[in-house]
Amino acid sequence: MHTTTASDAAARGSARSGDDVHISFQDIGIVFPTGTRALAGVTLDVYEGEFLAIVGPSGCGKSTLLNMAAGLMTPTVGRVEYRGRQVRGPNRQVGYVTQKDQLLPWRTVEKNVMLPLEFRGVTAAEAKRRAGAVIEQVGLRGFENSYPGQLSGGMLKRASLARTMVYAPDTYLMDEPFASLDAQLRMVMQDELLRIWRETKSTFVFVTHDLAEAISLADRVVVISARPGVVKMTAEVHLGRPRSAITAHESPEFAGLLSRLWKALDQPSEEVRS
Repeated sequence: MHTTTASDAAARGSARSGDDVHISFQDIGIVFPTGTRALAGVTLDVYEGEFLAIVGPSGCGKSTLLNMAAGLMTPTVGRVEYRGRQVRGPNRQVGYVTQKDQLLPWRTVEKNVMLPLEFRGVTAAEAKRRAGAVIEQVGLRGFENSYPGQLSGGMLKRASLARTMVYAPDTYLMDEPFASLDAQLRMVMQDELLRIWRETKSTFVFVTHDLAEAISLADRVVVISARPGVVKMTAEVHLGRPRSAITAHESPEFAGLLSRLWKALDQPSEEVRS
């Protein structure tokens, strides 16, 4: 296991080809109209096909980074690139999964999953076929005609994932999607997400407050400081693949990395060391 400071992390890119960079945040800073400075000089590359977790205290700018990658926000300074092109507006190549399910209560599971395809002009027959395939993939077969109010918390998360998966985005941006679940169901959904990541071979950027969740899921964990957010540390996770979120914590490497991440969160940025 190896941890790096923010300066070390920048040099890490030499180990991978520049062609592998999927999302690039380049010296990002943002100041909101209220005068709040959320991010300051954040430089971070997300590599194609990796599972990257971002952790940090509330208000540090984690969700803001996702919003920028999705093209929903523009940095005050700096540049965000997606596949080598600057993000200048809504990025239709990403799927965004938030903490709230945002399913339409008057539509069935099937109709909710079909909705993104309807917006894209896909025929009804093709949309139904593709919706059925992802509904089965997330384990909701038999609940196609159920409404959100009839589903459990875990089933709602599965339906939300299916609605994103149905249009096969290059990248999944996930903002604390499992925060509202109990501990047992959360682990089940983490394992489900790892399976989806393996099968889709997509790039995942996952924001969480839960360090154990970040380690269980990710290839790398990025620690963002308190506002204004800077990259304090990037840690590679060497727990092996394929991995189970349910048993990952049993590894000695897990405990060591958890301790390092807690230390990084607890110290001023200039005190973090590899």
